[in-house]
Amino acid sequence: MSTIDNINLSSSPNPVVVPINKSAQLKATNRTRPGVEILPRKPKFGPFDKINKYWAMGNPAVSFGQSFFSLVIPEGEKFFIRTVNAVRDQITDPELLEDVKAFAKQEGVHAKYHDDFNAHLVKYGFDADAITRDANQLFTFSEKIFTKKAALAITAFAEHITAMGAAMEFRFPEFTEDSDPKAVEFWHWHAAEEMEHKSVAFDVFKEVGGSYFTRVGAIVGFGAISSVFFPRLVLRELKGFKNHQSSEVPIPLSRIARKYPGINMRMAKFGSWYFMQYFKPNFHPWNIDNSHYIDEWKSENPNVNYA
Repeated sequence: MSTIDNINLSSSPNPVVVPINKSAQLKATNRTRPGVEILPRKPKFGPFDKINKYWAMGNPAVSFGQSFFSLVIPEGEKFFIRTVNAVRDQITDPELLEDVKAFAKQEGVHAKYHDDFNAHLVKYGFDADAITRDANQLFTFSEKIFTKKAALAITAFAEHITAMGAAMEFRFPEFTEDSDPKAVEFWHWHAAEEMEHKSVAFDVFKEVGGSYFTRVGAIVGFGAISSVFFPRLVLRELKGFKNHQSSEVPIPLSRIARKYPGINMRMAKFGSWYFMQYFKPNFHPWNIDNSHYIDEWKSENPNVNYA
């Protein structure tokens, strides 16, 4: 029988409990996934052309960070699909092969929808074409210098990070309370699907014989490359963002901190805990069961279109 620990990482009066399955084994399949289906969808969102410059919490810094992340996402999603498909011929588990198909379909839709979202960020000083070009160079260069398994390990880690961010969206609703409702609707859909398929790349990595050394070593190597690549790109885009004149009245971070006492510490504590789980030798993405967030989103969006 599985042993379940209830880990409370929040000082709020109604904390969200994160169950950790300590007896879950590292398997080459998705059998540790608690009945979660990977369902590619094509939801209908309102036009993004009315999205404000400070759409995330009404704050310039948060909005810039989220917008920049969104602009990198399409090339990242394509990289994730390529790294999984590169070893597809080595997968023997038919259930995992079906998950790979659903994973690729979800990520492909994410890339397309973020292109649509990003098209409206250009007016705020972002150079979407330059970001796409530079991000593509980073990912294609990585595919050239890393082995197929190492590139897949980068994807597995990236999926862990995106699942962490997705869980934080739902765990800390304060983060989206002052954000643009249309943007929140869009990002919650993406977050729910990221949690649905969060173990696929990891399961494929284990299926093809990926080792702990490769899993961790690839992150170190990619981190070194990214530390050279991203600062230049961020500074360039930040300059364009700052130079754009806006009539919006921004919400300072200090006001957000006063409105939600302790939110920064709670988010940092949860994020650092979630991040470090990946480095445990017996880690599996579904050792952290956040399927209740998926169920929450599905119950609030029963009529979404399926791809």
